[in-house]
Amino acid sequence: MINHIYDVSGDLPGNVFLIKGEKNFLFDTGMACCGEKMAERTEEALKGEKLDYVFLTHSHYDHVSGLPFLRRKWPDLTVYTAPHGKGVLEKESALAAIRRMNLAGAKVQNMKEPAYEEWELRADKTLTDGQSVDLGSWQVTAVETPGHTRDCLSYLVKRRGCEKALLMCCETAGVYAGEAGFMPCFLVGYTSAIQSIEKMKGLGAQLILLSHYGIISLQQSPDIWEKCLEDAKKAKSVMEKAVLSNMTEEEQIKAMAEVFWTEPVWPYQPFDAFAANMKAMLKTVRQETLGRNF
Repeated sequence: MINHIYDVSGDLPGNVFLIKGEKNFLFDTGMACCGEKMAERTEEALKGEKLDYVFLTHSHYDHVSGLPFLRRKWPDLTVYTAPHGKGVLEKESALAAIRRMNLAGAKVQNMKEPAYEEWELRADKTLTDGQSVDLGSWQVTAVETPGHTRDCLSYLVKRRGCEKALLMCCETAGVYAGEAGFMPCFLVGYTSAIQSIEKMKGLGAQLILLSHYGIISLQQSPDIWEKCLEDAKKAKSVMEKAVLSNMTEEEQIKAMAEVFWTEPVWPYQPFDAFAANMKAMLKTVRQETLGRNF
C-alpha cells in the first residue's frame, strides 16, 4: 500500500498526500503560497494521468488553499469535505480569514503573495460519518472526528486485495513532532477530541497517516494512540494552570508559546495562526474542563 502513496507537499513534508490507482486522489492541499509547487509535484507523480479527487480533512487555510492551483490543471476535479466545512468555504468572513493566514504563511516561507480567487476554494460534495467513495481499486470512508474543528474528517482507506488499512488522520489527533510528542489541537472541544482519538484507535488501521508528519506503522509504533491520548491530557493540564493563573489572555498565549510553539513547529505555523489556535484552546479549557465562560 505504501508504494502507492506520495508526499507531494509544496513546502515542508507531510502536508499533502497523493494516492494513485484507477482513480487518483489527494488528501488536503496545503497553503496557497506553496500551491503552484504542490500542483507541479502532483502532476509529476501522476506521469500524465489526471487527478480525480481531493479529500479535505477540514477547512483551515493550510489544508484547503492549494485547491485553486489544482483546479487550474484539472478543471473536472471533485473536492469532498464535511457539510460544515463546505459551508465554511462559502462564508465571506471565513474566506477573508483564510486569505489573511495565507499572507502570513507566505511571509514565513519568504514567498510572494499567493494569487487566487475565493471561488476557487469551493468544495463540490460532502461526506458524513461512514459514507464511502468507491474509487475502483481503493475505497475511502469518511470518519467524523471533531475536536480540532467541527468539520474534521479522517479517512479510512482500503485497497482491494490488501489486508492492511490506512487511516488519514485529521489534526484532532494532534500534530506529531517526533521526540517532542503530539502538539495539542483541540480548538473546539477537548472531550470530543479524546472521543475522536479513541474512535480512530478503534478502527484498527495498521498504517496511520498523520497530518503534517507522514506515515507511522502501528506494528513499529504500537503505543502511538496511547501517546497521543497522554499528550492531549498533559496539554490540557498545562492550559488549565495558565487559565487559573492571574495572567492576561495575551500573557497566557505567550506562556503557551514557550511550551508548544517550538522550533520544529515554526515553519509549519506562523505565530498568528498559533496564537489564534491557542486562544481557541484556552477558551475550550475554560468552558469545558473548568466550567468558566470568562
